[in-house]
Amino acid sequence: MNDLCWKCLHVGNQSGIMLAVLYGPYELIAGKRVGTVAETAIYNGFGRTGWSIALGYIILACCLESGGWVNELLSWPGFVPLSRMTYCAYLVHPVIMTIITSSQKNKVYWSKITLIYMFGGYLVCAYSVAFIFSLVFEVPFMLIDKKYLTGKLK
Repeated sequence: MNDLCWKCLHVGNQSGIMLAVLYGPYELIAGKRVGTVAETAIYNGFGRTGWSIALGYIILACCLESGGWVNELLSWPGFVPLSRMTYCAYLVHPVIMTIITSSQKNKVYWSKITLIYMFGGYLVCAYSVAFIFSLVFEVPFMLIDKKYLTGKLK
């Protein structure tokens, strides 16, 4: 695609699709009205596809350096340590949730406060374990890669 085409399609245009997917069914979820079968079918059929296309365009625009301020935000160096631990936290969080919930001896009476409290606890535990796993497994392999593989390729 030429530059004119990319300049016409800005990343901000994709936010409309993403906002429509997020807030489109608000009245239905809030219980203010009941959706028709057609509305539900259209949303279920195209909601995830629209979100994926919009997100894919943002990623493509950022890779081709036409993302503007979104590219600058997502390329911020402060995200690097967090991004290295996020996948590990994703892998270990089901195990942590299973261990914590299986070790409870009493029933949990769910409320919004309880949910926020447990979410915070799971988040802290998952990222703590992810930090340790990152130090034990990922960092040594990155050092080996830098010393032997990447260094020899240069």
